[in-house]
Amino acid sequence: MMLENAELWKDVTRQVLRLIRGKRSQVAFSRRLGYRGNVAADWEGGHRAPTAEVLLYAMRRVGIDVAGGFESFHAASAPLAAEGLHLWLDALRGSTPQARIAERSGFSRHQIRRWLSGEAKPRVPHFLRLVHALSGRGHDWVAAFVDIEAVPALLPAFRAAHSAARLVYDQPWAAALRMLIGSDAYRADPTDAFLGRALGISGDEVAQAVQALLDAGLVARTGTQLRSLSTFTASATASDADRRSLKAHWSRVALERLEAPREADLVSLNLMTLSRADLERVRQLQRSYFRELRALVASSEPEETAAVVLMQVISLTPDPLPDPS
Repeated sequence: MMLENAELWKDVTRQVLRLIRGKRSQVAFSRRLGYRGNVAADWEGGHRAPTAEVLLYAMRRVGIDVAGGFESFHAASAPLAAEGLHLWLDALRGSTPQARIAERSGFSRHQIRRWLSGEAKPRVPHFLRLVHALSGRGHDWVAAFVDIEAVPALLPAFRAAHSAARLVYDQPWAAALRMLIGSDAYRADPTDAFLGRALGISGDEVAQAVQALLDAGLVARTGTQLRSLSTFTASATASDADRRSLKAHWSRVALERLEAPREADLVSLNLMTLSRADLERVRQLQRSYFRELRALVASSEPEETAAVVLMQVISLTPDPLPDPS
């Protein structure tokens, strides 16, 4: 399913508006929103579409937790949604160039600039398509506010994306292979043998990971070469146990690599004593670095290689410390 398709997002808009209306008549819903005419009929018929701001207003009027929806979708940027939707969109963009967003979305850079600056307000189909171009998770945004099972236009893509997102936790080697397949390094040697050498895993492990990617519809095989079919991200609904398991996997890989490091590997260590306040500053520095790292990766091109970055701050004393008095 091509989520860049303009007609798809028009269908999604009609279905979402119908869900928001609920059991109310179209006329009653229009009146509830302050309109004299039957705008709901025009919206659901696809003749017109409200702006994204009007959509959010309608959600609030029927009792949908809009702030909670933004928090669920992307906690870091959620507070900005109340200050201005353009501010939220720009925060979601991060450092991704507008030219890249234009390429992903099919909108012109002029349109994108006007929406991100607040000069113009996108209508719902454009807003949803833009959110998907910025995050790759337009279906997750919809699911944060309404029952995605009742949005047939998006349901297949939503299910496929979440099935693929589980690979990050359930099949970490498959996720790593997916990253490598999109790199110049693989294109120079497009073989399963290269994948095994690059990751340091056996042929059987490569075969299992490749099959998981094929089953998830993330790659296809042409002859002996694999090619990417779609992007994916880690599941936003993963549990704490999922995240711990994933970090443990890559920590074990890093430990093994310490025994036989490669030239490009970089490992830093600092054993220290410091104040509690400064330890918190170190934690904040790590969070800040991680945010900057994600922004850099989002805008990095071409895709020449792949890597894993691990960051840890480990306290060596009880927290909180006992009161010395």
